[in-house]
Amino acid sequence: MRSMAVPQAPLPRRRSLAAPLLAAAAVVTALLAAAPRFLLPTNGGAAFVAGPAGALGLAPSRAASTAESRVVRLAEVVDVDATDIEPATGSGLKDNGVESVFDSQKRAWFKQKFDGMYHKVFRANWTYIITDTGETGEWNRAWTMPQKTFEKRRKTLLKRFRKIKRKLRIKHGMGQRYPNGKYIFLTKLQGSPFTRELYGEKYIGKAEWTYHPNEVKAKEKVQRARELKRTMAIETEERRIEHLRQLGVWPGESHWRPKLLQEVPLKYGGAASRK
Repeated sequence: MRSMAVPQAPLPRRRSLAAPLLAAAAVVTALLAAAPRFLLPTNGGAAFVAGPAGALGLAPSRAASTAESRVVRLAEVVDVDATDIEPATGSGLKDNGVESVFDSQKRAWFKQKFDGMYHKVFRANWTYIITDTGETGEWNRAWTMPQKTFEKRRKTLLKRFRKIKRKLRIKHGMGQRYPNGKYIFLTKLQGSPFTRELYGEKYIGKAEWTYHPNEVKAKEKVQRARELKRTMAIETEERRIEHLRQLGVWPGESHWRPKLLQEVPLKYGGAASRK
């Protein structure tokens, strides 16, 4: 006898969750699009968005991602008068007669390391004392070394100077000059103390002009333009701060501004403080 195969019932299909999730995502997206702006998360909250697989996910709002990079522009309501808030008077340097850190006096001495030993150099008479051995002597300010050491090394240093001078002279046409009359190779060596010693004060410091006398007028013009630009920037900042004070808008911290504009003091108060 032939064996008869018993028919089996078909297995139930697994219900896919992708379609309900996609439908729910579409509904939430439509609700968010139709909602007013004040109902949307703008204060660092989270919004429901559709993920890459069709699932709902949490994503930070646009305001949350840019909150740190924005400058506060809305005024905060304060319950005090504008006269109660006074700008900081600084660190009190002006009370001592010093308007800047660059106006203060230098220290009477400084430390200089030379040949592996620290030398304490005194500015009053340009003498030194070695902190380890207690040895003292005269300090050569131009070469930043003890005078007796410079006298020992003078021939070696002068030989090195002449070697560099010879190479530069050959490189620049065996004595070619700038239009102002200075030798090019000596102009490039004017940082050496030997240049002043051998060629006088002519090659010390930067010349007023190099290629044409009109450079003097051009430099003065550039200087006046920079001063005018600085004055206009400060005046514009003063008007901006005053306008923000009248509107009651917080101008922000002083160190947020460029260094030049930090000279303008901030003013607080206005419409917000009169509430």
